[in-house]
Amino acid sequence: MLDWFHSSLTGRSQVYRVASASVSVPLCFGVPQGSIVGPSQFASYTEDIQEVIPLSYHLYADDTQLLALTTIHSIGECRCDLKHCVMPVQHWYAARRLQLNADKSELIWFGSAANIQRVQSVDNCIHIAGTDIIPVDSVHDVGVYLDSRLDMRAHIGKIASVCFFHLRRLRHPSHTIDPDVRQRLVSALVISRIDYCNVVFAGLPATTLAPLRCVVS
Repeated sequence: MLDWFHSSLTGRSQVYRVASASVSVPLCFGVPQGSIVGPSQFASYTEDIQEVIPLSYHLYADDTQLLALTTIHSIGECRCDLKHCVMPVQHWYAARRLQLNADKSELIWFGSAANIQRVQSVDNCIHIAGTDIIPVDSVHDVGVYLDSRLDMRAHIGKIASVCFFHLRRLRHPSHTIDPDVRQRLVSALVISRIDYCNVVFAGLPATTLAPLRCVVS
């Protein structure tokens, strides 16, 4: 196993090409982009980040999510906990030649409609690496759009919009496409998007699911 990783990381070079090719430069650091073992190597390189995170967390590739549970009256303490948790993570990144991109970091508060409105009336931002992270209404999490009220309306709206876009594209050349091929295209471009993570639709009211029903009808 060690020889396998060693052979993947050593003896590599890099060439830049604009109008003409540059001189070949040896690669002493990094993982080759698009390589088969690249995801495994990156996960092995970053998995010990969990040792510096005192809060609950989710890790997926290079995406790190911090989770904290709080009440309306304890938002200030929660903000401090998140800020103090990010600082050791930032130092951990720097020690491994990685960078915490504050501009791409997102903050979202989840709760009922009444509580979200109360959160918006207080200071709910987090200051990280010289940047104020302002809360957003929804975040994109591994293909699923999570909104602050967790009613999944943002996710359903995105899916319905993309599905109708592909259905309109397939309608024009329908007379030149074999029915079996058209059925496969609909399954690949439309049905697959509805089926992806469809467990998030469980228990939602019919009015919320109405856009998806229009797609399949």
